[in-house]
Amino acid sequence: MLSKLTAYGAFIIGALSVQVTFENPAHADVDIYHGVGLSNANTGRANLSNGEFTYRGGGVSNFDADNIGNNNNKPCLFRFTAVVDGDPVVDETYDLSGPDGYQVEYDNDPVGHWNILLPANTAANAARNALSRWARDNRDGRVSNGTRDADPACN
Repeated sequence: MLSKLTAYGAFIIGALSVQVTFENPAHADVDIYHGVGLSNANTGRANLSNGEFTYRGGGVSNFDADNIGNNNNKPCLFRFTAVVDGDPVVDETYDLSGPDGYQVEYDNDPVGHWNILLPANTAANAARNALSRWARDNRDGRVSNGTRDADPACN
């Protein structure tokens, strides 16, 4: 009887351990998307040149996956990732999984909006060049269709 009780107790402890793990996620990164043009409509090649990453107002504008469709008029999208623990908080700054030292701010205005911030002591032209260079070097798996519905897909 004692061996059955011991086995049952271990099962309960294991189940509780799993439940606690799921209630406290360690990481919930957020994919954010920036609309970009086409450099070649025949091949679907996305334009990831410097001019596609212009700093305006608060930064380089991006939207989360749920809201990019209503806020994009570009044929292609480039995906960045905001490094977030838990749910994003409005007006908080997070690291960008991208060029070293870059951060994003979640302002949620309009809904789902993020800005890639201008790094301290960096000119806007140098910052957009770094974003462009990083995007070109990391295009595989990060480019998708925006408004484009023709073949081939954006790449």
